[in-house]
Amino acid sequence: MTHTPLTALDAAEEPGRPQLLASATIWLLVRYARDGGCTRLHHVLAQHLALLADHPSAEPQLRETCALLLDQWDGLVPPTRPQPVPSAGLLGRLGRLLQ
Repeated sequence: MTHTPLTALDAAEEPGRPQLLASATIWLLVRYARDGGCTRLHHVLAQHLALLADHPSAEPQLRETCALLLDQWDGLVPPTRPQPVPSAGLLGRLGRLLQ
């Protein structure tokens, strides 16, 4: 069974249902941890945490927790993916294979 994640906009348009946004945030956190993270996902997670921290229908504990997490999350440096090594053609690839 496949699950389609909710976007922050989908959940933000549901003012009485902050659990949709919380669910999407948890899904993104798992994906971030599983895939090793990336800059784009790092920023999307920050947006989700900010939306939850300010969500008028969210429980106070959830808003406070998300605000604290956002402060910590903003202090983290988004990961960068290693740049691929440019190929030097067939001889370069063979040389790397033989190393």
